[in-house]
Amino acid sequence: MLRFSQVDVFTDELTKGNALAVVHDAEGLSTEEMAAFANWTNLAETTFLLPPRDPAADYRVRIFTTSRELAFAAPPLLRTGPVENLPALAAGLAIPPDEIVEARWADNGPGWVAVLLRSADAVLALRPDYTRFGEFTGIGVVGPHEDGGDAAFEVRAFVDEDGRFGEDPVTGSLNASIAQWLIPAEIARRQYVAAQGTVLGRRGRVHLSQADGQIWVGGDTVVGITGKVALQPVR
Repeated sequence: MLRFSQVDVFTDELTKGNALAVVHDAEGLSTEEMAAFANWTNLAETTFLLPPRDPAADYRVRIFTTSRELAFAAPPLLRTGPVENLPALAAGLAIPPDEIVEARWADNGPGWVAVLLRSADAVLALRPDYTRFGEFTGIGVVGPHEDGGDAAFEVRAFVDEDGRFGEDPVTGSLNASIAQWLIPAEIARRQYVAAQGTVLGRRGRVHLSQADGQIWVGGDTVVGITGKVALQPVR
């Protein structure tokens, strides 16, 4: 039996962020066992805490969706550059192409395309047509807030997880890749807060910053469930 927690990330109030599973002391579990458990939880992300390999670290983390392992934090982009087929991208978002200010590949593992719209209100108004996503497996959309509130940008994440389409409440990997675009392009400040999950009744707040050339992703976390899970690592 291993210690288990289910936490709500990127929020300061339980049920308002994104649910994430944490398996503690997971050394000895195989990759296959981790993947199978992550699939079983049916959560957007399941993490496993392991002993560090870097002497400067306190622990090591492996993170899985229901179908694959993800790189942790803000890894280098695997694909960058402008999106050439804007009409197809606009069709997936069910908007005219001229509503897109700019679109770039922002793939740090899950295949993200990042789309900049003129305003947060335009982002919140989106009703995507998943049947027209075509080549796009993950579309992240961002637009600036102009009301002087606690968030500088509104973000939404539309995903295709092995044929299961939907909207992710709050997404660390997407916000990381968006920041890797917006901060160097001086569209965003070197430190800002993004809101996500508003349409879904959530209140996610993701804190992005750039320091020493690195993008850092952070936010509040609330513990919702603690207990034990019947996984048997091989010691």
